[in-house]
Amino acid sequence: MPIISKEKGLQVKDVMTKNPICCTPETNLREVAQLMMERDCGEIPVVDSEKTMNLVGVITDRDITCRTVALGKNPLEMTAGECLSSPSVNVTPETSLEECCKTMESYGVFRWWTKPAAVAASSLKPILQEMLQRKKQARW
Repeated sequence: MPIISKEKGLQVKDVMTKNPICCTPETNLREVAQLMMERDCGEIPVVDSEKTMNLVGVITDRDITCRTVALGKNPLEMTAGECLSSPSVNVTPETSLEECCKTMESYGVFRWWTKPAAVAASSLKPILQEMLQRKKQARW
């Protein structure tokens, strides 16, 4: 990770998606899958309610596949609460990207959520895009 350590000024808030779409444990899996397709993402935060927005876990496309289809269950009859992964890996918006990447590596994840819960989300893609852009600007 030598490139990230040179980018000392970058923090999670510089690359995160603010106000990501969320679902509740009661949301049916078809709706979750539709949200993933509409937003072109593979993970949706699961919050206790739309009012409080307390993060209870996340649901991924892999969770749906492995915890329903692979076990012979009908995903059209299941909810996010029956498939979610919990706890999720969380960082703060002020966390440095270097520390965030170390956290992701130690947990073996490719996405993270910020605290307070479900305020923002990100993955490796925007980190790499931001670093590439800064590197290009430094050359010119």
